Amino acid sequence: MKPKYALIAFYTDDNKILIQNRKSIAKNGEEWGFFGGSIEAGETDLQAVIRETKEELGIDLDEKELIFLGMVKTIHFDVYSSIFISKLNTPLDKINVLEGDGCGLFSEKECSKLKLSSGDLFRTKLVYNYLCLRK
Repeated sequence: MKPKYALIAFYTDDNKILIQNRKSIAKNGEEWGFFGGSIEAGETDLQAVIRETKEELGIDLDEKELIFLGMVKTIHFDVYSSIFISKLNTPLDKINVLEGDGCGLFSEKECSKLKLSSGDLFRTKLVYNYLCLRK
């Protein structure tokens, strides 16, 4: 089983995560989702998430800043995604979203009200579980 996608969840000290506004680029009707994307040929999931973060947010990540949360299978498809998390060190108003329609920081309760894909809804639960356990 090889992941097809690499995704990143940036988090804050108050357990909010950065979610991308995807209304203009949605492929399956979702309006919000994680930053990240497809793993290219010859690329590891770690290399992909670093590249995607640069392409979508203009943020240069060092692999030491990333925590590998795990690999999950999309509920309705036989597609695997690697999920990474990292502390958000850039103020929200200084983030330059280069793909999509912006972003926002959301609590677990707020995320549950967003129009996320079923896969991203599941992935947000994994991220919040990790954030709760790390304290």
